[in-house]
Amino acid sequence: MTIRPPSSGFVGSAAPGSTSVRYHQCPTVPRLLRHKENGLSFDDFGIQYSSRAGADHLIATLQALYPLKVDWSGFQYLGMIITRDRIASTLFLSLPGYIAKFLQRFKRSGSKEAASPGLYVPPVYGVRVQYVNDQTPDACPVAAAKITEIREIVGSLHYYAREIDPTMLPAVTAITSDQASLSRTIFPQVNRFLAYSAAYPDHGKRRVG
Repeated sequence: MTIRPPSSGFVGSAAPGSTSVRYHQCPTVPRLLRHKENGLSFDDFGIQYSSRAGADHLIATLQALYPLKVDWSGFQYLGMIITRDRIASTLFLSLPGYIAKFLQRFKRSGSKEAASPGLYVPPVYGVRVQYVNDQTPDACPVAAAKITEIREIVGSLHYYAREIDPTMLPAVTAITSDQASLSRTIFPQVNRFLAYSAAYPDHGKRRVG
């Protein structure tokens, strides 16, 4: 893998006997680059280093090639706020204010709150096959504006559910699936989902390790 020519001191194929190339592709891990002297490693998602000098060398190399901003606190990543507890060895990811802006965008601020993201479907005891909510298309077509709104709601919260609040994921996935045969019965599900979002606007995800 060649990112820049050997003259940059980054990644490339140096001539025999040359020491200009210092970062090499790790032979066992795809897309992982490692410095041949200071042991610093990095890929698309993170950097691992054992000395500040190694990190400074990588920063200087990148700044010679690309516009670069450095945040040693590691406070923010992809819009997420990262709170680190070194004693407990945990990271807490959050997106403060995201749900409030979301509810304001869809004019749901001050709406009724709900304790769960999805509607409860009671089991039918004694029946071998259990069915989900009926999504059979009804006689009343869904207005195009409503279809667009539902898609925007799902699109706005799918990333949030995956990265920040996984308790939303089953509900947002179910709404996404129901769009294939859209009917007016989807509205109670969407409203319930929005009510849950209003009830827990500041959830986060804790990662251990």
